[in-house]
Amino acid sequence: MNHNNLEAHENPSMTWQENWNRQPGRGKQAYVPDLTFILRLKEVLAEIKTANGQDSNLYLNANDERRNAINTRAKRIHRDIKRKLHEVDQKWNQSGDTMGPCETHLTTYGKVKELAIGAFGEWSDDVHIVIQACAARIAHCTWQESGYSDEEDACAILTTYCFKKLAILSLREVAVLLRNRVNQIGIGNKETRKNNKQYNMRAIRAADLARLEHARMHEALRN
Repeated sequence: MNHNNLEAHENPSMTWQENWNRQPGRGKQAYVPDLTFILRLKEVLAEIKTANGQDSNLYLNANDERRNAINTRAKRIHRDIKRKLHEVDQKWNQSGDTMGPCETHLTTYGKVKELAIGAFGEWSDDVHIVIQACAARIAHCTWQESGYSDEEDACAILTTYCFKKLAILSLREVAVLLRNRVNQIGIGNKETRKNNKQYNMRAIRAADLARLEHARMHEALRN
């Protein structure tokens, strides 16, 4: 932050940095990506977003391409973070239309990993990349003690397990969300609400059974 430029300052008695520090934490949190981790020996930033069936008509406007809706949502993530930091620089660093220090720092991490999860158990391309990298690292460190025949075999099984588990959890949480909304605001008449609630409970139960079944399959493959 520029400590000396006090023109049009909200409080002329404080520096820009001090005034920024006084801003509500909730507001500042929106400018910071959700995660930072090491991916392929490089520190990267990542942002997680979800999409439901009513999110800006993503699913209604999607074409026939597989995972089109969720990839469309993911493509906005890096752009939105870059725009927000540009606005921070304009207000607090007086950068104008040029790239300020916050936006410049963002570029040192490369493109933000766009982790988007959809309403039907699908995810964006970057989620696929991150899961594969994590599974490969876990397999490299644990394949012998976990009883796999070799590292490649462990990586393949762990990757499949993670993908399926994520899909099941995604579907389950959508069902939980719908159930909670029905309980809080209701949908239709009494009979409709009852049928919707029963439908969502069956969906949650089916997801739980699938998760248990897949855990048993994973154990059998490992042995």
